[in-house]
Amino acid sequence: MPYNSIPRIMVREVITQGNSFMNAFGNAENLANGLTPRNIIDNLPHANYNDLKYEFGECIQLHLEQSRTNTMAARTVGAIVMGPRDLRGRYNFMSLEFDHAINGRIVARLLITDDVVARVEDLDRK
Repeated sequence: MPYNSIPRIMVREVITQGNSFMNAFGNAENLANGLTPRNIIDNLPHANYNDLKYEFGECIQLHLEQSRTNTMAARTVGAIVMGPRDLRGRYNFMSLEFDHAINGRIVARLLITDDVVARVEDLDRK
């Protein structure tokens, strides 16, 4: 990642994702049986990493779902991908306007520019 520092919400999410991926892999003893802790404890299938489309820290344009759409307010917002939320392809996002989690649909991938890096580091300082 090109960020020198990241906000607390991203730190929490990267720790959560690290723990879930550790359980998805298991160790040599578990893999010899063909089962991982994810299979045994959570009763979830093996993780298919080909289904992960977006990386942690990637910049995207996110469509926000609003009840009123006839206003001049923006319908999309810049966001940072924080990792997969579930097996159905949904992800957790952090808004670049505020340092909190938001939900929406991904419209487009964006390049991580110097402005995006500066904004993420500014959110960390706050």
